[in-house]
Amino acid sequence: MAIYIDGPTGISWEEARSKVRGDLWRPGNSLPDDTVDRALHTSMLELEGEASWVWLENLVVVATTEERAAYIDLPGSVGRVTAIAYRSGDMLDPLVAAPLAAVRADSGTCTGSPSRWALSDNRIWFDSIVEPGTEFELIVSASTPEELTDAITAPPFTLQRQQQAVIANACHYVALTFMKNEAEAARQRAAYDRVLERLHNVEAQRRGGMIQPDIWGYACG
Repeated sequence: MAIYIDGPTGISWEEARSKVRGDLWRPGNSLPDDTVDRALHTSMLELEGEASWVWLENLVVVATTEERAAYIDLPGSVGRVTAIAYRSGDMLDPLVAAPLAAVRADSGTCTGSPSRWALSDNRIWFDSIVEPGTEFELIVSASTPEELTDAITAPPFTLQRQQQAVIANACHYVALTFMKNEAEAARQRAAYDRVLERLHNVEAQRRGGMIQPDIWGYACG
């Protein structure tokens, strides 16, 4: 399961690489994948660390089981799960959060519609076995995985939602660390800062004028 802002047709990781290369006038493979990948990853982590963003919270995600099991695996881009409902046609049946031990004790004893759930290590357990194709509606928060390979596998929500900022800041890091072009790096960072200012203004309006900055920063490693 992956989170996309506009469904599975959202920007892919390969398309994001191409945009970075295009904005730096380096089409083709003149910029190594690893360099671009690390810059994109750093850019997303940095943007998420700028503030406690409203647009990363209370996202509605539909998860469909792919096999007969008593659990579903979540991608690293899901930061927190706050609610789950079982979907049956147009009906939603909310599940109750319960201790993991209690849920797992019942998970192998019956097959059907679950009533309880528990989260452990990015895996949601149910108190019954569900069939392939079973749908659940989740309320989650999103975050970019700390591991680059996990981010590449399922392009994070931040890339889908804030493509302009992510690409500009990734270009800044590539220009600074690989191209050694400080002027281009500064130009791209200025573009990122303009988007960031707009995002802060929108966030302030949504929070009634209050911004919650994060004290952590990231560097391209």
